[in-house]
Amino acid sequence: MSRRRLSSEVVAAAARSSSRSLEAVATRSPGAVLRSQTLAWQEASRRWIRESHYADERAVNLSNVRACRHSRAEEAVIVENAVRLVKACRTPEAKRRASPVQSLLHEYRLSSREGATLLSLAEAVLRVRSPEGRSRLIADKLENVEWGRMGLGKPAIVNAASAALAAGEIATRAPASDGALAALVHRIGRDAVRVAVVALMRRLGDEFVLGENIEVAMDRAARDARKVESLRHSYDMLGEAAKTAQDAEIYWEAYAEAIDAIGRRFGEGEISVKLSALDPRFEPHRLDDVGKVVGRVVELATRAADRGIDLTIDAEEAARLELQLDVVSHVSSEMARIRPSWKGLGLAVQAYQRRAPQIVDWAASTIATKSRPLRVRLVKGAYWDSEIKWAQQLGAATFPVFTRKEATDACYAACASKLLEARDLFYPAFATHSARTVATVAWLADRCENRNFEFQRLHGMGEDLHAAARDFLTDAPTRVYAPVGDHDRLLAYLVRRLLENGANSSFVHAVADDSVPAETLALDPAAVLEHKHLCSPHPEIKQPPDLFLPRQNSRGLDVSDVLALHEFAQNVDDDRVSGGEVAVYDPTTGDRAGSAPQASDQDVAAALGGAKAAQPAWDATGLEKRATILRNAADELEARRETLCGLLVADAGKTWVDGVGEIREAADFLRYYADRAEADLADRALPGPVGETNTLAYRGRGVWAAVSPFNLPLAIFVGQMAAPLVAGNAVVAKSAPQTPLVASAVIDVMRAAGVPEDVLAHLPDPRDLVGPLLVGDPRVDGVVFTGSGLAARSIARTLADRDGPIVPLIAETAGLNAIIADESALPEQLVHDAVRSAFNSAGQRCSSARLLCVPSQTKDRVLEMLAGAVAELRVGDPARVDVDCGPLIDARAKDRVAAHVDGLLSTPGVRILARANCQDDGNFYPPLLLELPDLDALPRDECFGPVLHVVAYDSTAKNALQSLIHEINNLGYGLTMGLHSRLDGARHLAIGASAAGNLYVNRDCIAAVVESQPFGGHRLSGTGPKAGGPNYVRAFAVEHVVSTNTAASGGDYDLMARIR
Repeated sequence: MSRRRLSSEVVAAAARSSSRSLEAVATRSPGAVLRSQTLAWQEASRRWIRESHYADERAVNLSNVRACRHSRAEEAVIVENAVRLVKACRTPEAKRRASPVQSLLHEYRLSSREGATLLSLAEAVLRVRSPEGRSRLIADKLENVEWGRMGLGKPAIVNAASAALAAGEIATRAPASDGALAALVHRIGRDAVRVAVVALMRRLGDEFVLGENIEVAMDRAARDARKVESLRHSYDMLGEAAKTAQDAEIYWEAYAEAIDAIGRRFGEGEISVKLSALDPRFEPHRLDDVGKVVGRVVELATRAADRGIDLTIDAEEAARLELQLDVVSHVSSEMARIRPSWKGLGLAVQAYQRRAPQIVDWAASTIATKSRPLRVRLVKGAYWDSEIKWAQQLGAATFPVFTRKEATDACYAACASKLLEARDLFYPAFATHSARTVATVAWLADRCENRNFEFQRLHGMGEDLHAAARDFLTDAPTRVYAPVGDHDRLLAYLVRRLLENGANSSFVHAVADDSVPAETLALDPAAVLEHKHLCSPHPEIKQPPDLFLPRQNSRGLDVSDVLALHEFAQNVDDDRVSGGEVAVYDPTTGDRAGSAPQASDQDVAAALGGAKAAQPAWDATGLEKRATILRNAADELEARRETLCGLLVADAGKTWVDGVGEIREAADFLRYYADRAEADLADRALPGPVGETNTLAYRGRGVWAAVSPFNLPLAIFVGQMAAPLVAGNAVVAKSAPQTPLVASAVIDVMRAAGVPEDVLAHLPDPRDLVGPLLVGDPRVDGVVFTGSGLAARSIARTLADRDGPIVPLIAETAGLNAIIADESALPEQLVHDAVRSAFNSAGQRCSSARLLCVPSQTKDRVLEMLAGAVAELRVGDPARVDVDCGPLIDARAKDRVAAHVDGLLSTPGVRILARANCQDDGNFYPPLLLELPDLDALPRDECFGPVLHVVAYDSTAKNALQSLIHEINNLGYGLTMGLHSRLDGARHLAIGASAAGNLYVNRDCIAAVVESQPFGGHRLSGTGPKAGGPNYVRAFAVEHVVSTNTAASGGDYDLMARIR
């Protein structure tokens, strides 16, 4: 079917919703642009929700516990009913009806090696298309795993799975293996084993999917409904977030077709819509674009209303909540106008979010009315483990979700109480597989005298529990959340369901384990939270600020937190640091951003003379004081981060997100190097005989010249100064010619932290004149450099030609960084990581991906998705928070990238696969995807810009991965490499074969984190040691050993005293 045009009403709604777009400002300043944009996003009615985003967990727990309190008698009723429900799920009849998946996971627990292997196979095997690829994956996962668990009395699925998986494991061994099954396997061959394992995985998938298409799903739903009179269904089109506009169109059409089909067949029902499936850029920093999604949802809702169908907006990650509520608000208003009698709009609320109660309150006060009640699906939450990781990576103040399951359950009960009490405003749907939760909801409904609600469960889960509830507890209907889709779209959903079934904390898992008493599963989670855990967070889950204790983690900025973003914008100081004869220009607009002085030859001489004289006293100040100054500098950086970010936007063309990331990296450098210095550079006693002491001490080498680049003008500049300073050296720092304003602000920070002027001298060099004079001066005792390989070799020659002591050079240079994917790679994850790795910071990172190698077997699918993702990138003024790529640093950089591309396009077989939209003026260059016929067509010089070269290879060829890595190694570089594969064998091979200094597996390849991923390469990519690593600070010091004969005056008095 083709999608019909939006009605004029819908277009008007979308236009109204997106009218908050920023108007051009007469005089551009980054802070003013950001303030205007975030001011438009403020909405008073949601302030309580925003303030609860990162609320104190203990305070929220206390509030929810108070909301859940009831008498002992009431608790006794809930417990009695919950125990009855658990026992009903454990009867022999219920066990015989148990889902095959539950039986399998009871046999192979996810905490076991076999269970983890089962999960890995389920996630990947159906995605791999070639027989060779599937056989390789099966062999990789099943080798040396014990699957022999067949036996009488075990469920058929367990015996079938054990046979298939054991056969797969045996097929990986030599034919001489003993046993009848081994002999059978080698007779029937690996092809048959592959077919058996794939069939098993499809069988697992079928447990959770109602049908491969809507017609099959409706047939199955009709059969199920005939068995259970009150059974209803909510249909969901399988899939994760759209990556391209084409994906979004396909999802929209699937929803529309499903609504039409359900309406024709049943004349009622429900469909669940995932907003991130309707727009590939449904992201937190794109609030101005929400109108596009509003239009699409209003069109679906109108279609649903006309066919008697309800539409529930499904749960998303916490970062998308603001967008989700925006859509709900606008769709509700528009549908009230164009379909006033329709009462079918719904919203999913996740109880694991700390702000869940505030979401319910907001909906009650602004969306729901007596004439148009809101349908609310209350769920526990679908992305808990990811939310924990994202908050830690982000450097958030705390988590947006609870860290204890009991806290989530208590919040669920508090929200359920709110929903049932507001009986005229909501139609609640309680999605749960927990007997305790079912019993609690039933008791709350009786207390509120509210019968207008339903329970929900996932297809393939909780059938016996909900049947038991209908038998003796409540007459509330059950609705089955029913995914619809083929096996291509099944994988991520399947893994999530397997995790939910198999996790040790899951009720579904525990209820199948007779060793867990029913009374334990019926305990009041709020009481456990209050009395056992004292409402405190889980102590074993590190809060984001504590991730690197004893070192404090750097503070991040969540752009989905509208209050925090607006406060950040308010604190940006747009005053420019000026004071010199050389004009400095904004790379985005070409406008004058300020002015800077140009260091002269005399300035170089004076700086080196002062540093040489000051260094001994600085070295003598002591390690503790120098480390304290570095930590003070980190605090000072974070105190000034908004203004420093504004400078990074104006002076370096950084986006706000990249600017915050750079300040975080600099603060981490300062704190980490302080810690390392105290741990590694303190005097230490060495072993020796009695009557003798031996001591190793570290001292500063002298004066270090630090030469930094434009691409990370704050983080690298700080790191190059911090390490030699804390080691006892003086530093003469030459900042990048393109970014003198940032450098000047950083020097102010270091001065404010306590670094003396002569110990740290700054040579601003906007005309790029004084570098050779600095590194060639005999007073320089060491050089630390980041930049091009050509410049590094020139410095090395200069230092080698000097008479006198050998001068160390620590250099980090370029890389032709490759990402390799095999057939088992998840295309959506690969595309996300490749786009981020190649085009973040406009490709102006040392670690940026320059080359992507994809299997010819999956090339078409991957490149189509990759091209669509590139087309969605927004290139423009980085002062806008919704821009993905800013400008290149200057016109020369743009010309170099253009010349590289023009040269390649004259090569036979090279073609442009995708190009992002981009304005032609200024220093902007569009993110570009280039297909090359082979690796020989790739120029050996790094293209420092937003260009990703793509090469296809035959992944089924013998030793394909090893040969490809060897070819990449032969390019001569050794900085970063990425590998996307689900094969453990591929990971181990890459670890052993790759020459890259940093290997990244199944993730992006940029923004290395201090201490976690020390960064740096070798060969043409640098000298080492790695920045942000344990060996960096020590490289700036020299060693002194003192050996003293303590018996020289007549004997070892200490020894004699101990003997007596």
